[in-house]
Amino acid sequence: MARLSGLVRRRRMVLSTLGLAETMPAALRPSLVIQRKAIANGLLGDSVFWKIVAVALFLRGPLEGTFGRKPERLARYGVGPGHSVRVSTVKPLTRKQRKATGITKKALVDKARAELQDPNFRP
Repeated sequence: MARLSGLVRRRRMVLSTLGLAETMPAALRPSLVIQRKAIANGLLGDSVFWKIVAVALFLRGPLEGTFGRKPERLARYGVGPGHSVRVSTVKPLTRKQRKATGITKKALVDKARAELQDPNFRP
């Protein structure tokens, strides 16, 4: 079986999360209608507007992968000749998540550095 594209997997995940996968047939979903029109009228047709919509739809995934949130390097320590330890976050919190929890970026960095300075700290 062929692998599904990231766009299809993301759409299925969102629809199943929202509970729309069972309630609305695929032919009537707004995102699919827009996608079909963008392909038919833009890529296969001559409408400049739908070409722009098609480019926006199909480049969204790669752009998010390129410019999206990435693990942030907090520190790099040398632990011996030719060896080093890189300390980084797993997945940075969004601004909305930080605001909801009341955590500032500076507080997170300070906490991580304090743990590294603690002689009893064992990762």
